[in-house]
Amino acid sequence: MKLDDLTHKLRLREEARRKQEAKKPCDHAPVMNQLETMLKSKENEYKHARENLMKVLSAKEKELQTTSMAIKSCRAQSETIRKQKLNTEANVIGFDKINELVARLKDAQKINTDLTSEVQSL
Repeated sequence: MKLDDLTHKLRLREEARRKQEAKKPCDHAPVMNQLETMLKSKENEYKHARENLMKVLSAKEKELQTTSMAIKSCRAQSETIRKQKLNTEANVIGFDKINELVARLKDAQKINTDLTSEVQSL
């Protein structure tokens, strides 16, 4: 019985201690303040990181636009040069063909003149 009495007393003391602890106000305010401070710090860190990323993104977009414009300009110049080259080649080929045709015409006229003089002599 003594053991049961001791166990009963121990339970009563444990209940009394729990009730006392339950009555004590929890002092979470310093921990909450510290967590809020850390949260604000992290928010500011995130905000600055985001701003920096936006600046970098903006700079990269401008760089991309500049590069794109340069590429378009190079393509336009390349196309202009290609057309000029084709025109030059066409002119050279055309002049060669014209000269060839003129030479043939002169040969034909010479032959015609020779034939007409032969016909007249007969």
